[in-house]
Amino acid sequence: MPGHIGRAVRREELVRITRWAAVAALGVAAGAVALAGPAQADHNIPDIGISQFGDCGETSINTFWSDGPHMVGDTVLVLQVDGEQHLRFMGESIVIGPFTADPTIRWRVWGGGERNYDDPPLTDLEALLAYLEENPDGELDPDPPGVAWHTLELEGCPEPEPSPSPEPEPTGPACVDVNTASAEELKLLKHIDDDRAAQILELRPFASVADLDRVDGLRAGGPNLAELVAGGDGFLPLCDIAGAPGGGGGGTGDDDKGLPVTGTPAALIGAGGAGLLALGGGAYLLARKRRVSFTA
Repeated sequence: MPGHIGRAVRREELVRITRWAAVAALGVAAGAVALAGPAQADHNIPDIGISQFGDCGETSINTFWSDGPHMVGDTVLVLQVDGEQHLRFMGESIVIGPFTADPTIRWRVWGGGERNYDDPPLTDLEALLAYLEENPDGELDPDPPGVAWHTLELEGCPEPEPSPSPEPEPTGPACVDVNTASAEELKLLKHIDDDRAAQILELRPFASVADLDRVDGLRAGGPNLAELVAGGDGFLPLCDIAGAPGGGGGGTGDDDKGLPVTGTPAALIGAGGAGLLALGGGAYLLARKRRVSFTA
């Protein structure tokens, strides 16, 4: 019975405080002092000290009472980081961080201990009425009404991105096979342009390096063909032809003996014509000798 009377009296006083708030803020403060009981009302709201240190958002949040003799019980601090982590700490100080991103810290704190100190701060009278009805014995609510959230913006240190692994250098062909390469691949050989690449495609297969004499500008035994075989200066060397490196190094022997510079087909025609002339001349001499014998 006395408890119900006490709660009724406290409710009437809170209602009276609410009415006084419409007149002046001083009246609200006075009513809050009367409601708090033997202790001062501002004991319910401890002082807060925030100290940022470090380069990655490290922050120290300290709670303390302005008057030492009333440091009783623990202080409860609720912390939210970016709205995802929701942590409760028992104690008078906490250190947060470091952070790898820029966090938004939300925190609130209130006193604990004796009944006179664990009332929520008198910042929301309607919420306080509901709190007193639900907690007649003065139990500490882990999420009491009327306790304002504070926001703290911090700058974190992004984690360094891992260094990208070096991409392996593309490996191309070590040499150019003149009998299978495409026109673009043939131009990786020295002295081979579009025209000579087209001739190689038309004339191949080639049986030896000397056989490349059929391509304009690649005279057997000449410097251009030798440089084509060797490569260098950004050009690829010629792959083996007929099973020997560089085609057995041909082109320095008898590949062009007796052949005119105009090319092998013309040389063959010339040689054939010379043979026919020689054969005709021999037949003429033989027929003349016979005529001379008969006459004699």
